[in-house]
Amino acid sequence: MSFSDVPKPIPMSGGKNPLPLPLPQSAKAKPRGCQGCSLERSGKGFMRAEGKGLLGVAVVAEALGANEAKDGLPLRPYAQSGAMFERVIKRAGVSRDQLAIANIVWCQPPGNELVGAEYEAEAISRCRPYLENFFKTFQPKVVLALGNTPTSQLTGLAGEKLGVTSIRGYAIPSHKYPLIMLW
Repeated sequence: MSFSDVPKPIPMSGGKNPLPLPLPQSAKAKPRGCQGCSLERSGKGFMRAEGKGLLGVAVVAEALGANEAKDGLPLRPYAQSGAMFERVIKRAGVSRDQLAIANIVWCQPPGNELVGAEYEAEAISRCRPYLENFFKTFQPKVVLALGNTPTSQLTGLAGEKLGVTSIRGYAIPSHKYPLIMLW
């Protein structure tokens, strides 16, 4: 697939979203408006968005890991993907606070498994309003996607097998903001 073949992204829903940010200030507090799904009932912890987004950059990862669920914050430096993320932003001379950071799914999947799980589509769909509010609140100029799930969901390529090495580092059309897949 070439970049000229990339389909138009699935638009974010228009209209007002009843789910306000900021999200809960505690990892144990369920986000207001969470309607629950099979993942929410079996997962652990809930996420809140992090950072002030001062640089106009939003970072979107997949879901909370086991350690991150304890804090309720995405991409913690003691988690595997969080440690890699910390190295990347440190080399770029950027702090977490300058970014806006969130996940596609706002709670932790059982066993840290989202992709291919029976609850994947439902969890992504039910968490979509939180992500919409995240973008509406921070209004980023660019989105950095960490992984296939955020990339495919934000570009409208859900269900497509994305080759990380073929699209990593390129700006891809995405709802309202250009998206760059880091890994």
